[in-house]
Amino acid sequence: MPRIKDPVEIKEDQVIVKAKVCAMVFGVTVRTINDWARKGCPKVAKDTYNLRDVIEWRYAAENKPESLEAQKLKADVRYRESRADMEEMKRKVMIGEYVAVEDIKAELSDVFSQVQQTMLNIKAKVLQQLYTTYPDCAFDVANLVSDEVERGLKTLASGKKSVGRKR
Repeated sequence: MPRIKDPVEIKEDQVIVKAKVCAMVFGVTVRTINDWARKGCPKVAKDTYNLRDVIEWRYAAENKPESLEAQKLKADVRYRESRADMEEMKRKVMIGEYVAVEDIKAELSDVFSQVQQTMLNIKAKVLQQLYTTYPDCAFDVANLVSDEVERGLKTLASGKKSVGRKR
């Protein structure tokens, strides 16, 4: 087929373009188009391409399954990245930046036990303070406080949010 004079020419329902136009369509350089040609991109003539054929070639290459070598390279990269992540985590554990989950659980368990004990002692303290001044209602108030504290502790232990007051 003879070379075209215009950068874009339509012949027999085919769009024939110069390399520069083809590069503009794909958003690449003319050098990239020439590289594609060396890799098997179909050409009409020197520096001339059938745009439909180039599009089919370009996107057919993207949809091909990966070669075994490419799969191995990707797997190797993932392996090396995970090894590097593990080494980084070990380093952070050594310098104390990370704390083991079991250590956190044990510490939280101790703290919540102390909170529970303190909260359960509120009834005795309220009763002690109120009884000398208001002996007739001290037990009622202490029981009310105790009930609310126990409800709050049960809610905390269950992990559910308390919505409003239950009576």
